[in-house]
Amino acid sequence: MLRFITTLFIGCFAFCLTAQTNIWQGGTGLWTDASGWSLQQVPNSNHDVQIAAGMTVTVPNGFNAGAQSILVFVNATLEVEAGAGLRIANSTSYGLNVAGAAQLDGDVQIASSQSSSIWAILNGGVINTGPSSRIWLDQFPVGILSHGSFTHRGRLYLRRHENGISLNNGGNFRNEPGARVYLRDIEFTGCRAELGTFFRNAGLLEFNSGIDETAIGSFSTFFNVSTGLIRIRSIGSTGINLTNATSTFANWGRIQLYGSQVSGFAGISVNVGARFFNQSSGRVELFQLSGLTDGIKVVSGSRFDNRGRISVSMNAGESDLLVLGNSDFNNIGGDINLAGDVDFALQINDATMTNFDGRIIANNPNGISLAMGGGLLENQSCGLLQFKGNVNVSSAATVSNESGWLEMESQQVILFPTSSFLNEAVVFDQYAALSSSSVVNQGVVIAQQNYAPVPGAIVNNVFELGAGTGISISPAWFSQMGGGATLANYDQVNNRVLFSPGLPSGTNSMFISVFQPGCGDREYKLGFSQSSPRPPIVQPNWGNPHEAGIAWSVYPNPVQQHFTLERPESAIDELQQLELIDLLGRSLARWELSPGNSNIRLERPAGLGAGTYLLRLETAIGEWTQKRLLFID
Repeated sequence: MLRFITTLFIGCFAFCLTAQTNIWQGGTGLWTDASGWSLQQVPNSNHDVQIAAGMTVTVPNGFNAGAQSILVFVNATLEVEAGAGLRIANSTSYGLNVAGAAQLDGDVQIASSQSSSIWAILNGGVINTGPSSRIWLDQFPVGILSHGSFTHRGRLYLRRHENGISLNNGGNFRNEPGARVYLRDIEFTGCRAELGTFFRNAGLLEFNSGIDETAIGSFSTFFNVSTGLIRIRSIGSTGINLTNATSTFANWGRIQLYGSQVSGFAGISVNVGARFFNQSSGRVELFQLSGLTDGIKVVSGSRFDNRGRISVSMNAGESDLLVLGNSDFNNIGGDINLAGDVDFALQINDATMTNFDGRIIANNPNGISLAMGGGLLENQSCGLLQFKGNVNVSSAATVSNESGWLEMESQQVILFPTSSFLNEAVVFDQYAALSSSSVVNQGVVIAQQNYAPVPGAIVNNVFELGAGTGISISPAWFSQMGGGATLANYDQVNNRVLFSPGLPSGTNSMFISVFQPGCGDREYKLGFSQSSPRPPIVQPNWGNPHEAGIAWSVYPNPVQQHFTLERPESAIDELQQLELIDLLGRSLARWELSPGNSNIRLERPAGLGAGTYLLRLETAIGEWTQKRLLFID
């Protein structure tokens, strides 16, 4: 670091000597003491000021100092007290060059219109700014080039920097809590962290307008801690650009990209082996955008771990919200919300995306919510994947729902022959767009019902049920038009639904609750196609039981405590199950009927109140008939 500063100093040394140079030689003293200066006068705007090694000079409160440039040698110190001012103008090389130390607590203005000017502040030593400080850096190609230590606690304004980098950190830069850095009208890069450096933001870092290229470019370690806010309102290329295997960005605070001036390639680009960690308190928000090609892009051997919240919202036509290519993305208990009217909400190309107990929602109703061109999408540990929009899985890609919930509100789901769709948990296919022949199912697939519900009917083979999952489906369905009454039962053992005779005409949807061990339950709304009823469906006769095809009887009726079921000899093996239900279709008792006995004596269920009930007799092939039974006290 010292070699770097020494080289810069030697390069300009000849100029410094030929210009009017005023050197502080007064030990520790005040800027206003003329006797301490080599020219025996207080410096003015025509002086190139130097503070010699071992010296300390202070600009006192209430005084406004001026210079053309200031060079602080190694082991020298410049102090600007709170309430003091320092103006450095029209330097032909640098404004403030610190190889020693500078404590800036007042107002510092550094500006230059000279074409040869390069750095407003060149730091190879230690610079600290106080909470009351205000620093303006204007019209230099580079606002700050720091290869030393820079700790900022006040206000820093960087603007109108052409063909360069406004804030270039080659050492350790800390923007402390309560501190603010504003950048605007930057022709190239707003802020960059070089190799082997450390940048810590605990305050506000704002890119306001006129950022022609990249807001933040990092080749090293960049921390945005819990109090930090990075606000990017203007870019022409990339908001945050990580382009090296040594690049690590960790966010505990908030990152915002928004507004009509945000345009270019990507809001956040993680590339060439870089790493981005959004921690549990971290918030990444991209919204009100229309000019970006990609919201977040993670490619080329990079890694993105999310434990916090990410939201990307764009209406940009031919754009993508989250793009993964040859990289790893882990959502570990995090929340990702992708929403817009774009080409792709989530695009995975030869990458691996794993959702561990997190939530990923991709909402692109007019486009493709999920597009896979190779790679793996895994849902584990009770995670939730939700896709609103079409799904396209191609080119040897794999979707694996191992534990949790995969929900698709998709009119079209395309699975190429070389792709795989594996389900060991719960899949909700709202519009029945997923072909069951394309799914290796060991769990449960719930889809829209392709029939119109009929009062008193039974429908078989309702869902796609795998084996050994432990997943249970609630037997109670609730009608949208029925005021919350239980109007149908679901028999999971036989995978069939039994509609109540009281089902209202025109019922268009029902609700079902699905329980997954270790993951709790979720409720789903199931629609009906309103087409003709599909087979196999039976509508039993509620009047004369002989019209149902089997003669059977029960006596006595009314019943006080015991009653007897009489089956014809020809139907003993055919009639296998008896069920008692109420008039709303709720199951109250069930008896398995053993073969070889035509008369079976049964007992009134304990606690059953007086009233009219339905006794349903079911055949081995799933057909059933029933009759009314009156219980009295």
